[in-house]
Amino acid sequence: FSRIWTVQESILPKNLVVLCRSHELAWTFLADAAKCVQKHLTLPCYMSHNATTNEYMEDVNKFLRAISTIERSKKIDSQISEILTCLHLYRNRQASQAHDKIFGLRNLVDLNGPSLIKERV
Repeated sequence: FSRIWTVQESILPKNLVVLCRSHELAWTFLADAAKCVQKHLTLPCYMSHNATTNEYMEDVNKFLRAISTIERSKKIDSQISEILTCLHLYRNRQASQAHDKIFGLRNLVDLNGPSLIKERV
């Protein structure tokens, strides 16, 4: 979930499906499960076992943050008005080439909004 292309792929579909090998999972199921795990991580039973030392917790937390980021992004208007706002929101996403960040986000931007390039007359 750290790549720039996952932003567009996870925000634009109305019914997002996660594929893992031959399995399909509705995004809503995964998001609801993540919310339950996050809630459990704050409960006394979890804290009393000091599970933060578990070697897998760092990966679990990264995954939960990725799901949370996508969920927040889905709540933003389907068309973000300015490319600079969009680039700022997803500046930490990775791409093979720097310009791929722009191409990876262009469908999320209102192309009728303010232009970054002054048109030649």
